[in-house]
Amino acid sequence: FHLGYTAFPGGFVGVDVFFVISGFLITALIRKEIIETGRWNVKNFYLRRIRRLFPALFVTLLVTIVFAVLVFSPTHLSRIGGALVSALFSVSNIYFWVESDYFDITAKLKPFLHTWSLSVEEQFYLFWPWLLLLSLKLRREWIAPVLLVLLAIASLWLNVVFADGSVEMLEHYFPSAASYISDGRATIFFLLPFRIFEFAVGAVLVWLISLKTPQWLADILFAAGLVMIFYAVMRFSDRLVFPSFYGLVPTFGAAFVIYSGSRSRFRMFLANKVMVGIGLVSYSLYLIHWPLIVFWTYLEGTPGTSAKVVILLLSLLFAVLSYRYIEQPFRKRQYEITAPKWKYGFLTATILMSAAGIHMKQYNGWTWRVPKTAVFEHAGNAADYHIRFYGGAGYIGKYPRGSKQADIILMGDSHAQQYAEGLYKVLTKGSGHILYVSECFSCLYLPGFVNASQPHYVKLSLRALQRDLAYIRRAHPKMVIIAESWLHQIKQADMVDEKGRRKHVAVTEEAVIQGILELKKEIGESTLVVIGQVPGARYNLYDVFSRPRPLLFSDFDAKKYTEVPEREDFTAFNARLKEAALRTGAFVFLDPHDVLCERGICHNLDENKHLIYSDAYHLSKYGSVEVIKGFFSQLKAFLDVNGSTTSKDLP
Repeated sequence: FHLGYTAFPGGFVGVDVFFVISGFLITALIRKEIIETGRWNVKNFYLRRIRRLFPALFVTLLVTIVFAVLVFSPTHLSRIGGALVSALFSVSNIYFWVESDYFDITAKLKPFLHTWSLSVEEQFYLFWPWLLLLSLKLRREWIAPVLLVLLAIASLWLNVVFADGSVEMLEHYFPSAASYISDGRATIFFLLPFRIFEFAVGAVLVWLISLKTPQWLADILFAAGLVMIFYAVMRFSDRLVFPSFYGLVPTFGAAFVIYSGSRSRFRMFLANKVMVGIGLVSYSLYLIHWPLIVFWTYLEGTPGTSAKVVILLLSLLFAVLSYRYIEQPFRKRQYEITAPKWKYGFLTATILMSAAGIHMKQYNGWTWRVPKTAVFEHAGNAADYHIRFYGGAGYIGKYPRGSKQADIILMGDSHAQQYAEGLYKVLTKGSGHILYVSECFSCLYLPGFVNASQPHYVKLSLRALQRDLAYIRRAHPKMVIIAESWLHQIKQADMVDEKGRRKHVAVTEEAVIQGILELKKEIGESTLVVIGQVPGARYNLYDVFSRPRPLLFSDFDAKKYTEVPEREDFTAFNARLKEAALRTGAFVFLDPHDVLCERGICHNLDENKHLIYSDAYHLSKYGSVEVIKGFFSQLKAFLDVNGSTTSKDLP
């Protein structure tokens, strides 16, 4: 599930199976100790938990945070600084509940996210042993399983009550607390009260496991349990409000397998050497695999087929090494955790790591690690930056209100909408001119042409062009501007007949020029301005400059990213558009290369070192202003013959 294999969309239920196993094993150990000795040694219990869990966890956290310091942008390092502290003190489930959702996009960039389940487990064992001890001390052992059943019922009831995020009592009496549970999906997923029923089902098995069961029934229960688990793994998805009642499927599946496992003839399915071996290293595998996936995704993008295999093999390798050289020596007391050197060593290291995490959080992710080549607002990951600082963000699809009509119409795909910020700030803001921006990101705005890369894009292209042409005929704007990712659109374009049916033909550059001439006929007297192919950054600049690459790559050359050579195919196509504009006189051609490039080299930063592109292809808000400033004298001639807009109005 974490590697993105679509055959296992419900793989997250492994956590539920884990909670059942934990409830069974830990309860059995505590009950046995109390019955045999008449007491429960609190110190020994928690020392065993620390010895079992902490060394491998600590090493994983330490290695992860060191690597994060080397490669993560300040925004991400700031976020995981808090996560580091919460993981060390077993409250990361609460941290991530407050912060976000397990299934959101940014979850893929949180290397400590998986520790939420370990925190839930540790929180359960802060109170459950005491309740068990109390029931056995009262010499009423039946109290414990009855209490577990009641806790399970209460936990399921809370799942139902909190699932939609609107709890009237909290909203009325504790409005500040109510805001935290408004995301009911995250609340019931992350917090202990909503997971107690899974521990409780496992714990109840301790009192049921000794019941005699015919082998045929054990076989049925074992098979049914596995089927229930695999059904959840293969049929559930992250769209479910989980766990709620859905969680009962893997929970009872795990319980059936545990109950019948020692008696079923099918037990070798889980008792063979391979499965037992995976079980032995499973804790280290759990700790290691997610940071590996996160760093791979951050540095290389979503893993492909071969990358998934590499990550899987690396996870298993590191898990085996961790099991052998970290887990086992501490569990077998080759390294005694209570010895002064280990006890004070871990304590000092924990304090230092916690202080480092807090410092990262308080001081913006240690921005001193990042080269000062570019100036930009830290917005999260590259996708976040593109969403916020794309040149068309906030302008798309806004028809003018009131009686006034737009006198500038901007049409095209996302490579047209990227000019909205510049057109507004340079041409229309405070001038009385009104701008309208089309709202179809992937549309080819030429009569008789469609974007055919996806079936629904065909209808989108036709509808968007018809809608905007109808508005142009009503508004009679002074200027219609069209821009596209021209060469990209040509590769995936098709032509349609009068009824909108695809012709399934290869679209040529000459055909597109004819389409532009046809568009001019459709818009009438309005001046048609065609903006050519934008040079492009070649790299995602935010991604490059928000990472502390010099710490890993001493030969980091910023100029490689700030200045890139022109692409010959882009300049050749723009030259054809320019020639057609001069030859026909039907439209005005503007070339972004004239503004952003000089002598075959294109710059990716403006004069204030702001990023001209919001990703590798689209202009940022700064780049949009930069290009339109370069076109200003030409564009204003079509708008203000009286010269009401002058160069002093430029931002």
